[in-house]
Amino acid sequence: MLIYIKKLLIISLATICISCSNSNNIPIIPEAKMKAIIADMVRAEEFVTIYVVKDSIKKLKPEMMKYYNKVFAIHHTNSKQFLNSFDYYLKNPLNARNMFDSLATQLRQEQFKPVVKEL
Repeated sequence: MLIYIKKLLIISLATICISCSNSNNIPIIPEAKMKAIIADMVRAEEFVTIYVVKDSIKKLKPEMMKYYNKVFAIHHTNSKQFLNSFDYYLKNPLNARNMFDSLATQLRQEQFKPVVKEL
């Protein structure tokens, strides 16, 4: 009976791993790192929108992509892995909601921090 349970457990775990695994073998970015990447992307977007494109003849989309690629490089990832992970989190609404709620709170807190530190 114990051997039957072990076999059933192994088959169940293998099935779960296969069904939950990423179909194209690109690793999923952990939630904390994903949150940091998205936060940096929001900051990059604000920077490009306010400073880079507004005061120049540069186009928004190419400049945005240039800064997004810098964010990916800082976090040792790439757009393919990011998009794959983003898709994974969107397919898991509870995880996505928790991550985005936490991210929104973090960005809101940063928005109201004083720019000049007290001496």
